[in-house]
Amino acid sequence: MTSLLLPPYRKTRTIGYERNASGSLKCFGSIQVTFRSSDSDLNGVDDFHTADVKGLYFISVGTPTPVQIRMVEVSVALADADPDPGNDYINPPNPPQTLKARYWFKASKKYTDEGGLPQPYGRRHMDRFGFAAYPDPTREGTDLAFIVNEEGAMRKFGPKSVRELWVRFPRKNSIDPDGIVKPEFDAWPADPAAAGWSKLD
Repeated sequence: MTSLLLPPYRKTRTIGYERNASGSLKCFGSIQVTFRSSDSDLNGVDDFHTADVKGLYFISVGTPTPVQIRMVEVSVALADADPDPGNDYINPPNPPQTLKARYWFKASKKYTDEGGLPQPYGRRHMDRFGFAAYPDPTREGTDLAFIVNEEGAMRKFGPKSVRELWVRFPRKNSIDPDGIVKPEFDAWPADPAAAGWSKLD
């Protein structure tokens, strides 16, 4: 009897995690539009923040007392799998990394241009951005990864198992302080559909 009841429970819990992650990532489109149009980082340039996820909360602007821009939830900012070491964050200076509903969030580092060549986003970009939310491969109960870019269309990738993410996402060579090796989402796929990413309704 237990074995018959367990799958529906796990499915319901999994859907909850995935909706949490996809819902958080979906907001990145409007957040980036606001960031660029209102010059949220006060750099005098209409551009997107592409350095990391954490900066969309912890970037601090203004004088004499800097104020954090707080454009994403703090739980999303703290779930940044690869925060930019070049950003000068304050209050706190080195906030800890932690999963949000078993998901990590990450800024893509590069994209493929019209000529088929990889190009870096850099820390800011005038026209493009790419972000991902993917489940921690060491945790059970999540199945889908999600990506979004400046076009606004959310895409999902459903592996046969969470462990398959180790194959589809290139891995870091080092282990972070908590002992977990995190997969990376470094490049926006040139052809998302061909790479296995389907549009999220």
